[in-house]
Amino acid sequence: MSDILRTAIGGVSRQFGEADLPLAVTRGDDRRPRIGPAGEAAGRPVALWLGVADGRLFARPDSGDRDIRHNGAPVGQPVWLDGGDRLELGDGTLRVSVEDGVFVLSEPAAEIPVAPPAAAPGASSLPPSVSPPPPRPRPARRKPPVSAAGRRLRLAVAGALSVLVVCVAFVLAATPVRIATDPAADSLSFSGFPPAVKLLGRYLALPGTYRVRAEKTGYRPLDAPVTVAFGAAQDLTLKMRELPGYLRLRAETPAEIEVAVDGRPLGRTPLTDVELEAGPRRIVATAPRHRDRVLDVAIQGRGVRQTLDLALDPAWGTLVVETVPPGADVRVADEKIGETPLQAEPLEGRYRLDISRAGFKPVQREVFVIAGQTVRLPPIELEKADAIVALTSEPPGATVTVDGEFRGRTPVSVEVGADREHAIRFARAGYRSATRTLTAGPGETRALDVALEPELGTVFITVRPADAELKIDGRPAGRAAQRLRLPTVPHELEIARAGYETQRITVTPKPDIPGRLNLTLRTADEAARERDAREVLRTAAGQTLVRVRLSRPVTFDVGGSRRDAGRRSNEANYRVELTRSFLISAREVTNAEFRAFRSAHDSGRVRGLSLDGPDQPVVAVSWQDAARYLNWLSARDGLPPAYVEQGGEMAAAQPMTTGYRLPTEAEWVFAARYEAGRRAAAQPLRYPWGEAMPPAGKAGNFADASALAELPGALRGYRDGYTVTAPVGQFAPNAAGLYDLGGNASEWCHDYYDIRAGAATDVLRDPVGPASGRFRVVRGSSWRHGSVSELRFAWRDFAEKPRDDIGFRIARYAD
Repeated sequence: MSDILRTAIGGVSRQFGEADLPLAVTRGDDRRPRIGPAGEAAGRPVALWLGVADGRLFARPDSGDRDIRHNGAPVGQPVWLDGGDRLELGDGTLRVSVEDGVFVLSEPAAEIPVAPPAAAPGASSLPPSVSPPPPRPRPARRKPPVSAAGRRLRLAVAGALSVLVVCVAFVLAATPVRIATDPAADSLSFSGFPPAVKLLGRYLALPGTYRVRAEKTGYRPLDAPVTVAFGAAQDLTLKMRELPGYLRLRAETPAEIEVAVDGRPLGRTPLTDVELEAGPRRIVATAPRHRDRVLDVAIQGRGVRQTLDLALDPAWGTLVVETVPPGADVRVADEKIGETPLQAEPLEGRYRLDISRAGFKPVQREVFVIAGQTVRLPPIELEKADAIVALTSEPPGATVTVDGEFRGRTPVSVEVGADREHAIRFARAGYRSATRTLTAGPGETRALDVALEPELGTVFITVRPADAELKIDGRPAGRAAQRLRLPTVPHELEIARAGYETQRITVTPKPDIPGRLNLTLRTADEAARERDAREVLRTAAGQTLVRVRLSRPVTFDVGGSRRDAGRRSNEANYRVELTRSFLISAREVTNAEFRAFRSAHDSGRVRGLSLDGPDQPVVAVSWQDAARYLNWLSARDGLPPAYVEQGGEMAAAQPMTTGYRLPTEAEWVFAARYEAGRRAAAQPLRYPWGEAMPPAGKAGNFADASALAELPGALRGYRDGYTVTAPVGQFAPNAAGLYDLGGNASEWCHDYYDIRAGAATDVLRDPVGPASGRFRVVRGSSWRHGSVSELRFAWRDFAEKPRDDIGFRIARYAD
């Protein structure tokens, strides 16, 4: 809808279209003009109506107000408005202008005198509700004068025709409207502008906004706007709202009652003319120490007044308590409610009464109070309070009996009957018992301390070595070899010497019979080996692990002496210190054990002989394959992985974990050449079987006489019974219980391979090899080796790819 008229009055701008016409011009309280649709003028007299016809703006006076001027001339009939015109309404002035085809009415900044305009031109197709000014008369030829009677007749006929035309136009433009209310109103009016005409039970009304006003007894007055549209007849039924009901609330017992209606608090009684909508209402009445009351009330509404009397039942009962003697305090939940004899009025419920009087034992009673009833307890006879005796002894921990009844261990406080004698006995093992008698008054507190006389026995101790030290019950007691006089109770003796296993023994001296104790301490290494012999550790795959326990750091040589026959250039001698205990498998990993991880593995064949038997050592595996197997085994045993995968290659985790891994080169040398610490550091093994060539008996699976045709350097005159690999563990283990460290399969080590170039005096602590490299260390001879150089434990090999004579065994740190 495009704008046709705009106003700017009092600093407020408004726009109107054709649908808003006609517009009413009224006066505000400040006497300034107000312009708006007809509906906004309700209740205020209209001074002018504004309309548009044939694209021109006109104004028609409504109230006959003589205080309206157009360009200074009084306005008594419709006038056309053009740009530059001025309308004066009492003290207010409106200036007319045209901007881009839109009429603008605004308050002028200053008064500008304007001459009265010429008569307005004619218009057509005008709104029926507001007629425009008549068209401007045209000049005509002079006619003969008419008599006065003729003029009156003409005016009468013209007036009648005008009235007829207006009536016909109204009937044609008006809409029949039927107005009804639910329920039917006692009185009803339909008003608005232009006024509607009631005809045969309907109203004829021009399109616009009207007001319906209706009244009926018991209902709220109705005042509602309705809009009449042009066109077909309209039937309107308006709903009337009932008046609320009025409720009066009075209290009988107690005088003031808190009242809530449908959960909404109303206040305290008495309450007068509480306004409530008609319908069912729930009333809840509450008061302290009374039972709540709930009432369902039907509010009649329509202005009807109703009265409701409220009475609440008491929620308390009567409690009567008597004691002998009287004067006892009665408490409920630590709150005193009175003294006996007591009559109280507690609320209905279950209570625990605490009844006490100085010098008497407290009493408790459970009662259930019923509202409106009296609960009377039988008289309560109070007993005299016990005396309290604090008992201590030296030494403490003595058993205490009072009149033969056990009452605890010192220090302890006990209750005893007042005003009578009691026998109190103290007893503790290793000490003579003591008995005391005591009498105390009611509520009196007494203290009794007894020093117990020790009961001693004799123990003679003989120890080897003689300079071992003794502790008795954790306290130093000098040299262990001595005569002891101790209380006749159990004592823990601790006998220790550096380098020996500490012995702990419990002895109980007897008062009349001396005891004797003869001990020989074992060295720490002897004790450790004995424990290791008893301890069997296994992996989840069933492999046996040997514990190499290091009670202290061990230092040894790795490499070979320059005078050693068969020594190679990569066997430089250097010293190593191991500080951490470790585990190493007794046997090499077999094909069957490896295939549990990788079922498709095949160790291969040599000259038609199989290397793939389930009990033969797994070979033809790379260092990477061995690392992956060990991570898999760690996962089965719940251990952290010892290796991580980086760019498709396995590498040692940093720092090293306790998961399964390959032995470091230093660990392998210590387990093989020094038999896991069972050989002195100055006497390493030269060969797996001893110190000289050739091997005697069946020392291991080496390149024997059966391989002379295929393997250069095979041992002449030695036969071990196997041409290729043998089942693991077929030959005697070393002193540590480790099999096949020489012969059968050579073994991958954890370290990258390098040639040691440091000074021989350097000591490497727990070495794990270089941080990077191409080759890995291989240790131990195999079924392919038979020369002096290769059969030595000092021999070092290296490899990058799998070979049919390289396998591996398992290792890990013990902690």
